[in-house]
Amino acid sequence: MTQSEALAEFALGLQFESVPAEVVNLARGHFLDVLGIALASSRFDFGTAVLNGARALGEGSAATVLAF
Repeated sequence: MTQSEALAEFALGLQFESVPAEVVNLARGHFLDVLGIALASSRFDFGTAVLNGARALGEGSAATVLAF
């Protein structure tokens, strides 16, 4: 089994209830950091360049880049 397969197997078996509260709180904080940085950088040239680069990679119906 590859490391990717092992990680996927772990993720598929993970239940939210089994994740420690401290980990959930850290993940929420990190997500808010990412969201804040994404919003703040969206007005700068490099933010637009990153978004354009992501769009150039193609589109999928199963995921979005922060609703863009």
